[in-house]
Amino acid sequence: MRIATPYKHPKSGIYYFRRAIPNACRHLLDRAIIKESLHTREPHTARRLFAIKQQECEKLFELARSGYINVNSNQLNVNATKLVVGATLQELFDFPELEAVREYVSNKQGTREKLATDLKTSIDTVKEIIQALTYGSQLTNNNKQKIYEACEGDAQLIERVINNLWLKKLASTFKIAHKHLVGDTKVIKNAVGIEREIETKAKAMAHILQGYERLILDVLITNSEPNDVALLVHDCIVYYTPKSTAELSRIVKENTGFELEFSEKQY
Repeated sequence: MRIATPYKHPKSGIYYFRRAIPNACRHLLDRAIIKESLHTREPHTARRLFAIKQQECEKLFELARSGYINVNSNQLNVNATKLVVGATLQELFDFPELEAVREYVSNKQGTREKLATDLKTSIDTVKEIIQALTYGSQLTNNNKQKIYEACEGDAQLIERVINNLWLKKLASTFKIAHKHLVGDTKVIKNAVGIEREIETKAKAMAHILQGYERLILDVLITNSEPNDVALLVHDCIVYYTPKSTAELSRIVKENTGFELEFSEKQY
């Protein structure tokens, strides 16, 4: 019997999680395979993250088999709703260079589609590129940078990314954001009080932003009915019952002061 293990990309050396979706769940999840970067070149770390992803998949498949998840259903009484936290940097601080972030937040799907066309790549890859820049990655072809990983070592794609004017503005924005949020500080306490000694810009931004994500998710969990939360995945929360995005925004505003918009889709 073959034991599932992380897949190592031959060009970038980055490990990936790949899992075939059971036949009975494919029409419910509208795909045949789950593939995600584990964002590491370290075998030990990759195996640990792979095990976590395996558990998440088992939970996802269980929900699908139970009828709580059906991405093909367009009915109003869908049983599970994915609410992605649309937190914006302008809620944390403000400066003129945030124009690129505001543009993205106001029209995420449109911006992603345009970038996908300009870069000749998929929307999923565009999302990985934007996330890499959010966490401080540089626009370079250096294979140690997250941009290289997001592009899976594709030299032509990396070149298009590096020369894209909008991505240049976004990268510049997050450099300034790092200066405002981190500066020369070595030990950082995030929004939920976790202190960590930070060595790189990417890890500093990740620690800060993940703190805000955790704060928002904690508020949503606290204000949910018992057993109504089906799944937590990074910056999203999956409920068994439909939710009003306006009501969730109100709850977050009252408890944190953040004015957030939630994007919603079936999971």
